Amino acid sequence: MEEEKSDINISPMIDMVFILLIFFIVTTVFVDEQGIEADRPQPGASNPDKDKAPITVHVSANGQIFFDGQEIQIGNIRSNVADKLRDNKVPVIIEVEDKVTSGRMVTVIDEARIGGADKVLVTPSEARGKK
Repeated sequence: MEEEKSDINISPMIDMVFILLIFFIVTTVFVDEQGIEADRPQPGASNPDKDKAPITVHVSANGQIFFDGQEIQIGNIRSNVADKLRDNKVPVIIEVEDKVTSGRMVTVIDEARIGGADKVLVTPSEARGKK
């Protein structure tokens, strides 16, 4: 008995793989990720308004918000920033501790901007031990 020799032709399989590859490349949607714009102070950058102290908002890891050293509710940021900005336009510096959620930080930034802040700077902060 003679055994028949059979070869497997893989050319059609390779062609199909290339066709699928081209299909997935062509149909892939490339999306630019959107993010928030945050101005961070540059190290060693000089402040042209040295006589004007910036407004400081500190957000602690447990979610407490301190405006110029005093604890406030998130709804009061807008009015406090507006009151401080009546006299002069100064930047608002938001100090954020490590464990603060991004949603909380964005809410504080939005409240400061609604209050009239043209320039909002976000900077990391160490725990201050405020209660």
